Amino acid sequence: MGRTAAKPARASKYGGLPARFYDADHSWRDYSRQAGFFMALLRENGSGTSPRVLDLCCGSGSHAVRLARLGARVTGADISPDLLRLAREKSGKEEAKPVFLRADAFRLGRDPAFRKNFDGAVLFGWTISLAPLYRRFSGLLKTAERVLKPGGLFAFDAPLGGCPQRVGPKPIFYRISPRLSGALRIRLVRSAKGTETYRYLWDIREKSGAGGRVKSYNLEAEEDLKILEAGKILSAVRAVRGMEVRSLFGDYRPARPFRPGDRNLIVVMRKHVPHR
Repeated sequence: MGRTAAKPARASKYGGLPARFYDADHSWRDYSRQAGFFMALLRENGSGTSPRVLDLCCGSGSHAVRLARLGARVTGADISPDLLRLAREKSGKEEAKPVFLRADAFRLGRDPAFRKNFDGAVLFGWTISLAPLYRRFSGLLKTAERVLKPGGLFAFDAPLGGCPQRVGPKPIFYRISPRLSGALRIRLVRSAKGTETYRYLWDIREKSGAGGRVKSYNLEAEEDLKILEAGKILSAVRAVRGMEVRSLFGDYRPARPFRPGDRNLIVVMRKHVPHR
């Protein structure tokens, strides 16, 4: 049994980890539920049965694949070529394949090919809690406004009050495929000025080859997460020109309105329709 170690990575824990382990860290998310939630919103919004959807910061494509299964024509955009390679592999056997492209989410809206081209856009996966992205949150909102058609919807989710996963010595067990499983421990390293730094410790078991040989990996990395507050998020989105807050939710399906005390905030925005 082999054992491999990785050095800690700063700012983003994927900076120093093999991209194929990305899904191990995200295996607890219900991608199908989130995709179904957004597709229902698009239907209510009159976007038809095959709306064009942009998945911003799409990662390994889990949301994009599920949105495509539900009938959307999906474009997934991410800055990481390794994660995009995983996304294309993941969608390889799908009947309806998303289009994946490498793009900077902060510049995408400047491309004429993307301006006013989408019925909907999503930024799921609690992406805005990443401290480097949150510092440029207004830029992501501008991108969403630029790529949406008039009347189009933009949805994003945000964990409130710190790390959304269990922190402490007790491990989180996961199994994302017949060949990949393991355990994750999360430790709070420090907290300062509204940002918390977490250390992620993975014990990953990966089967390979026809004989089922098992490799074991001990991987470690750090990540800076912004401690998000609902009031500050809503102040930021309400300051965006050209869009308005349509609704706030605390859960996906069944869609439940946001309540004080919820640890998850789902914001749905709608691009203004010009008056004739």
